[in-house]
Amino acid sequence: MEKHAASQGMVALFEHYKDLAEKALAQVRDEDLHRILGEDGNSIAVIMRHMAGNMRSRFTDFLLPATAKNLGAIGRRNSPKE
Repeated sequence: MEKHAASQGMVALFEHYKDLAEKALAQVRDEDLHRILGEDGNSIAVIMRHMAGNMRSRFTDFLLPATAKNLGAIGRRNSPKE
């Protein structure tokens, strides 16, 4: 199957940001991933989990009509635990 230019661009951009994230994480000690620096802050691990969920939601079934996408996202989410 032939890839479309738009999807190739999205994949390239995703891989670029993935590479940046991996390089940033390589500079963090394992014990610091769950450290919270401020009273109202989040750890790196929590921020990463949030971003992964956001990306999963954004890039899953994104070609479906908005109503179907919204219904699918609601079904996958576990809002009380977020």
